[in-house]
Amino acid sequence: MPFTFHAAWLTSGKHFEDGPEQYAFGAVHRSRAQKQDEVLTPPDTSAANFTATTGVQKDTTMLGPVGGSEHARGSVRESGPRLFLWGENHEAPSVWEERELGENGHPGRAVASDAKLPPGPADGTDGGRTVGTRSNGKIPSHPAQMPVGTLRQILRQFATASELTSLMGSPATASVWLPSQNGRPQTHLGSFQKGVNALSGDSEPYQLQPWQVTGLTLDPFHTLAFLSRFTNERLIELPSSTSLFRHARLGNDLLFWSHAAKFVLELLAGQHFLPGLIPDSSGRFWAAWQPFLLEGSLRERLEYLVEMMPPVCRAYELDSLEDAPAAGAIVEQFIGVVINRSIREWSTVVGEENGSGPARGTAGILSSGKRTAVPSSGSMWMDGLSGEDPLLQLPPQPAHQLYKRWIEWMEQLHSSVADSNFQVAFALELQEEEDERADPDAVPAGSPLAPIPLNNWHLQYYLQDKDDPDLLIPAQRVWNQNGQSIRVDGRRFDQPQERLLTGLGIASRLFAPIRESLRAPRPERAILTLEETYLFLKEIGPLLETSGFGVIMPEWWAARSRSRLGLRLRLGGQANPARADAANGPGRPRGQGEGLGGGASLNLRGLIHFRWELTLGEQTLSREEFERLAQLGSPLVQLGEEWLELDPGQVQAARQFLDRNEPDGSMPLLQAVGLAQAFSRTDLESERESWATSQFDALRPEGPPEGSNGQQLQELRSVLEPPGEGDMTEGLSGPELPLEAVVADGWLGAALERLRGIEPVEDIQEPDGFVGKLRPYQRRGVGWLSFLRQLGLGACLADDMGLGKTIQAIALLLHSRRLAEERGQSSNGHGEEQMRPALLICPTSVVANWRHEIERFAPGLRLLLHHGSGRLSGDAFRSALSQHDMVITSFGIARRDIDMLETQAWGDLILDEAQNIKNPSAKQTQAIRRLTGGPKTQNEIDSSPPFRVALTGTPVENRLLELWSIMEFLNPGYLGKREHFRQQFVLPVERYNDEFAAADLRRLVQPFLLRRLKTDPTIISDLPEKNEMVVYCSLSKEQETLYTHVIEETMDRVDRSEGVQRRGLVLGLLLKLKQVTNHPAHYLGEKGPLEERSGKLSRLTEMLEEALAVGDRALVFTQFVEMGHLLRRHLMENLGREALFLHGGTPAARREQMVRSF
Repeated sequence: MPFTFHAAWLTSGKHFEDGPEQYAFGAVHRSRAQKQDEVLTPPDTSAANFTATTGVQKDTTMLGPVGGSEHARGSVRESGPRLFLWGENHEAPSVWEERELGENGHPGRAVASDAKLPPGPADGTDGGRTVGTRSNGKIPSHPAQMPVGTLRQILRQFATASELTSLMGSPATASVWLPSQNGRPQTHLGSFQKGVNALSGDSEPYQLQPWQVTGLTLDPFHTLAFLSRFTNERLIELPSSTSLFRHARLGNDLLFWSHAAKFVLELLAGQHFLPGLIPDSSGRFWAAWQPFLLEGSLRERLEYLVEMMPPVCRAYELDSLEDAPAAGAIVEQFIGVVINRSIREWSTVVGEENGSGPARGTAGILSSGKRTAVPSSGSMWMDGLSGEDPLLQLPPQPAHQLYKRWIEWMEQLHSSVADSNFQVAFALELQEEEDERADPDAVPAGSPLAPIPLNNWHLQYYLQDKDDPDLLIPAQRVWNQNGQSIRVDGRRFDQPQERLLTGLGIASRLFAPIRESLRAPRPERAILTLEETYLFLKEIGPLLETSGFGVIMPEWWAARSRSRLGLRLRLGGQANPARADAANGPGRPRGQGEGLGGGASLNLRGLIHFRWELTLGEQTLSREEFERLAQLGSPLVQLGEEWLELDPGQVQAARQFLDRNEPDGSMPLLQAVGLAQAFSRTDLESERESWATSQFDALRPEGPPEGSNGQQLQELRSVLEPPGEGDMTEGLSGPELPLEAVVADGWLGAALERLRGIEPVEDIQEPDGFVGKLRPYQRRGVGWLSFLRQLGLGACLADDMGLGKTIQAIALLLHSRRLAEERGQSSNGHGEEQMRPALLICPTSVVANWRHEIERFAPGLRLLLHHGSGRLSGDAFRSALSQHDMVITSFGIARRDIDMLETQAWGDLILDEAQNIKNPSAKQTQAIRRLTGGPKTQNEIDSSPPFRVALTGTPVENRLLELWSIMEFLNPGYLGKREHFRQQFVLPVERYNDEFAAADLRRLVQPFLLRRLKTDPTIISDLPEKNEMVVYCSLSKEQETLYTHVIEETMDRVDRSEGVQRRGLVLGLLLKLKQVTNHPAHYLGEKGPLEERSGKLSRLTEMLEEALAVGDRALVFTQFVEMGHLLRRHLMENLGREALFLHGGTPAARREQMVRSF
């Protein structure tokens, strides 16, 4: 059962208003956004999520007091700011809506904190009290909140062994303002459910109301550890499969704070912090580490982070909405507090490990008790930065002098670095020397490897114009300049030497070679070893760039994603010529590779050969070439003129993979198509979807190893592996290496191009025996069906109603039989297997129509109608099959006769109106699915399964599971087991509107589904325009009276009911109102009279009189059989014409007569 994880950043009034967390960014820092007074205004209801920033203005200024009063925050008793976590259980509303909220017993629904807030009063009242509170002033508890014990159990799954205590959190309660209706927090409801609620009386506008939630709090240091471990995935699987909650949805609030925590980690890694002094209202000073956002890009990212804060993050612990803090204030306070606490914690750990932990006693007193000289202000400040007590115990005058000097230092730092129009830049360059260039004679023949120049990488120093990065001044010119400024291209650089030296001094703290270069009186460059070069490329360069320096990397490094060690999976290549010869022999499975060209690479079992290739950049490496590279032990190698990265971890993974796996293997064609489709993302999708670039994990039953980042192949295996088939991927196990590409060669590559619509499938003209003419799009449809038949893959023809799915299926049968006859003649009888009859299963209502269409368009097809009480069975049925080309039966008969039907050898299995098997749990669906595995008799055991076709205009009517059910019939196992499909696609798409999961699903099913619409002019252009006219009819007096009476009577009962009974009354009300608007006699169960009692019936009679007057015919539809009988009698009496009434109870023979008569 899934649940939603929520998070909030809560502050204690005491510590926030008067302490080291009062200001997050110090006295000097000012963000670009100016402080604005604001109120948490509910955003527009038209948006889908609660992530928009409507009503949230940017505010990234220094923090002042924020949040509600101490009374409002009294439930959070932890000292200092804390991360508050709580969970929302996703039980169905009908399960828990009857639970009592407390004293007044209002039922409630779960609410997701990322739901969009509809407009409503900010501080509405009800009867003189605040909306959302009880008459006794108590804030009601959220009815769907997760118990603290369960929440703690889930947190334990995210903790490492050393964190089992620290990540358990402390129980706490908090109040949060959520969108509510009728005193209940609202959950995600579908359109239908919202309509039901509206009719139930839930029509009052949404309002923001406070709810009390119970959860756990984490201190700032462990907050950073907890939040930084989440990725961008909204739906995650919990590590423990034994948990009641297998999946967790991360709320937008938790995802936001996770992004903020990662931003803090980046600031810490880049050393974007400085020691600070913070005065309080009492004249005391606190020592604190503060963020220092010198680089403009960091400030812009901070402002963007503030803009993206979900409004719910500002809705905690408020007396009223007017008390909502500014988004910028919360974010800056979070960043400042977490940075300060993290540095203190880490410095304590490092000090204890080194035996020089922070001072534990009063400054100036030794452990022996002897008093030393009075400590300086600076030493007490440093003690405050690393010790347990951040409050400086200084007299007022020394404290203010220290603070003044700190302000001057900060201002000087800003003016010397941040306020200049240029920056220090580092360019990594390779200095090739003649005597060190590769000797062509020294390189073995056929080897792409070249000797690696050592210590030839130079890190050149420049001054770089911030507005024009191409404008660079080498350090040599800076040192040769005697004046106080340099002019280049009209730009003036003031104090270049001082600024260059200041920047190099700061950078030297991050990179030892820069520090060594400063020993020279005029440093111009740093000479790097190959290991130092790799370190600069991987870590130091990005670190310097985020620290406000310019960094110029080699061009090849920017494309390193294409220049790394990886894997390529090649499908369709001939691994063994003997296999290929056997594949083209007489025993080949029906149609596979037929007519595709290039020689299908299939073995006797119909498997596709695959081959693993180790790649470095665009080049393929043999095992010998890889071993030579690995022996070099270098993270950077040069292949020809190109430098490539050779990560040591990937080298080890590649060696393990090569030792563990055969270089080639085989897999079913269906799985090969699925792999190729799953890795056929566009560049945009690959950039936006994290799992498209994740590691390629080991394909083994125990799943991915701990710590690996490879989930793709494990997921694909569960998606593509048919149940009950065992391990279908012989030798296919994945490494901890990125899968760079899945490449299909030969006929398979050409087939995939056609399946994806990149290359057209050959049109099939009207086959012999077809009476009529196919439209161009129908020829393409028959060609597409025939192409998938050749491949042995099931097909879903999902053309719009009226485009001729029936005709295309008939043409396919004629075309297939003609091909079978030709193969039989050319192979001396080997093609007789292709002459097996086709089985068509359709609803009873269209059995007769199929017979007529076949008699009309394919009179040469020998047809057996297996329907009715007189249908054949046993030996008589089997004997008749040899004399017929096609059998037509209904879904009901197929279910009853499944034991007999599944023993027969069918050439084609066609389902018309395939949505009849949309329920995978239905007995009818399970019976039909038994036909997909081929015959069960021993003498037919070597026959291939039938070609499966699903004809439906609505492959998905209500739920994605319907698509799985149809695809499971067409290509069993392709979309994985039902539960996996539910977790992988149904939940993300239907519940969370995950566009990436929807794109994945479309990509997987696209080769097997063809859908054209009547509205597409490229499909059909000679259809008349559909004219749709809505006619509104007035109710008669009798109808008005009945309508009002039904509503009042039902709503009285609705008010007195709850839960399922309440919903049942609402649905019953809808049914009764339809009957009243049809005709009072329909609702009252009367037979008459009918005239002048219904406005709708009167208008219908007038319209039919007009149609008959000009010789037109008309179809009239009604949802109710009872109303149909009333209409038929009324129309025959008033119009004097025969009125035919076809409904579900009409016998098949009578239906056929009625259709012919009409």
